[in-house]
Amino acid sequence: MMVIGQPSVQWTRNLSGSPIHLDTLQSGNLLVVTSGGATILDHQGNSIVADSLWSVSASALTSSGNLLLTGNRDSAGTSIPYVRMLNNALQEIWRTDIPAYTTFKFTIKSVLKNNNGRIFLTGSAIDTTATSTILCYFGGLDTAGNIMWSFPYSIGTSDDYFVKSMLDLNGNLIVGNNVEQINPSTGEMHFRKYDDQGTFIYENLFYPLFAREIMTDIAIGVMNQTYLTGSFNLTAFMGNTLSVLALFDSSGLLSTYTPYDGYGYDEKQLLATDRNNAIYCTVTGTDYLVKRDRHFDLLKFDDAGNIKWQRRHDSLNTVYESATCIKVISNGGIIIGGSTKMDSLDYDNGLLVSCDSSGQINYETIYTSSGNDDIAFRNIVLINDSDFFVIGSKQNNTGLSESILLHYQSSTTGIENVSSALKEIQLYPNPCDNLISVNNVPFDVKATILNALGQEINSIQLMGTTRINTDFLASGIYTLAIRKDDFIVYKKFVKK
Repeated sequence: MMVIGQPSVQWTRNLSGSPIHLDTLQSGNLLVVTSGGATILDHQGNSIVADSLWSVSASALTSSGNLLLTGNRDSAGTSIPYVRMLNNALQEIWRTDIPAYTTFKFTIKSVLKNNNGRIFLTGSAIDTTATSTILCYFGGLDTAGNIMWSFPYSIGTSDDYFVKSMLDLNGNLIVGNNVEQINPSTGEMHFRKYDDQGTFIYENLFYPLFAREIMTDIAIGVMNQTYLTGSFNLTAFMGNTLSVLALFDSSGLLSTYTPYDGYGYDEKQLLATDRNNAIYCTVTGTDYLVKRDRHFDLLKFDDAGNIKWQRRHDSLNTVYESATCIKVISNGGIIIGGSTKMDSLDYDNGLLVSCDSSGQINYETIYTSSGNDDIAFRNIVLINDSDFFVIGSKQNNTGLSESILLHYQSSTTGIENVSSALKEIQLYPNPCDNLISVNNVPFDVKATILNALGQEINSIQLMGTTRINTDFLASGIYTLAIRKDDFIVYKKFVKK
């Protein structure tokens, strides 16, 4: 057990470009990738080395500590997609340009590498002879950067929009996209799986509600299941957009799906899974019927798609809250990053909300820049539950966009320290008359007075030094049960 207090900002750093990737290296240093390039910093935020050769659209850190970068470089006025492999000192190992097909222009939006050394590229491909048609692009490279296979792919009748790609537990590629195959006026959710040789394994087209269904996130479960979430619109729900969670087994077959209601008009959903295969989902939405405010809900599902609980985050004096990233911590709780806007302010602030596994808020904290810039947190990297980094987007009132990196730390007390701290609590005087003092209480705890039969007499909140009026107690022996999370100590006292 770990008791984690309110985090505080240790330092901040500004970097050029919009945030793309945040990670830790085997050396313990921090890797930050923005659209402006890659930078390695130490734990105190000092820059060690940087690479800003070309603009970056996606990146991935390999198991060996190398860095993959992809984006577009300019060559004589022509934009050419590229992939680069850099070592842990940001020195280039190899570079590969992605050749253009006759009629397709590629934009690489994701790069991944499996344990076999195979590199996957995914993104969008625009047919230059019919610019309204957007397709998905798939590509595979070997560990030396040689292109093994690549092709544009379309399932829809007009536009296929790339959402997210990821690797399953076997190193296969899963790509989620939105398509318009069944009904071009609505759309469907779609995902495909390939092995690292580019061989098609399976696909699934998800449209059970026959509404306008839009995928926003996809995740992998601990048993190689595929989870996807998104929104749909039905006139039966007064025009509000609702959300849906769909669960597919390891062979790609639909197991179940669960429609659920977020905050009014559901606009964005994010997924995360913990080690027990519980599914967390945040839903950002807007209440169009009342105040037109925007807030988010947090939901927890079991691995059968059942909603365990739903919590709404709607802080006082805010007109806008959005969840933009979610991270599961070791105790089964989560940290949500996003942005918030207060009633009295015209700019966005960075927002962090921490909840335990039952959805109860541990803390929430708002970061406001000194220049009144718009801030939105985009990614969180944990050193441990009480020491973490956050990267966000930052835009000032002149329109200049950059990234902001923050180091947060929380005060913590481990289970051994909790145990020892609770045991140090003293009752005085003992025996007592009409008052007894509870001293040396290190944190806010709940205490219960029990009689000699173990029956509960009264409950009290303790902090620091607390005086308890014992006039209501008859003479006899009592026990004060003091509880902190899952830990409890018992202190006996005598009422004269």
